[in-house]
This record gives sequence, C-alpha cells and structure tokens, in this order.
Amino acid sequence: MNSPENLVVALAWYRREQWALLRTVSADADKLEKTYDEWLAFASEELRKLEARGIRVCKIDVEVGALMQWCESEGRAVDGEARAEYARQGLGREV
Repeated sequence: MNSPENLVVALAWYRREQWALLRTVSADADKLEKTYDEWLAFASEELRKLEARGIRVCKIDVEVGALMQWCESEGRAVDGEARAEYARQGLGREV
C-alpha cells in the first residue's frame, strides 16, 4: 500500500485568461466555479490539504485548446473526468 509521502497527485492548473473558455467548452460548466478567482481559492485550498497530508502535488498546466484537442481525439466530452485524466497523463510527462 502506498503511504502518503509516496503518492503523487496531478492537479490540473488553469490559466486566468482561459477560464471563460474552459467554462464555455465544458459539458459540466455548472460544476465549475463561476470565476477564476473562485477556482483559484478552491484549488489552492485543495493543494494545501493534500500537501498537509504529505502528498506530493504536481500542478499540470492545462492549455484549454490542447485539452479540447485531446478530448476530441479520445472521443470524450470536456468534463471533470476528462480534465482529471488529461492532468494524470500530463503527470507522466512531468515526473
């Protein structure tokens, strides 16, 4: 079993200037924070909680256009599950 210090979690990290686009293209936009600042506060708190548990977090910079292309190539909607998988795959390139 993995102990927290051995865990690495991918956290999708979005850009302020692309937040409106992300909300526009996401099938689950109603589940996303309305503003980038709201998302940033939420994501920063999640990051803090994970790190407090000894979990290593790798922020994965998400360029929305690339995410959209990936979703299209995978035949997936842009939604929470797809965004998380995209970040996990990005983790493989970061670690």
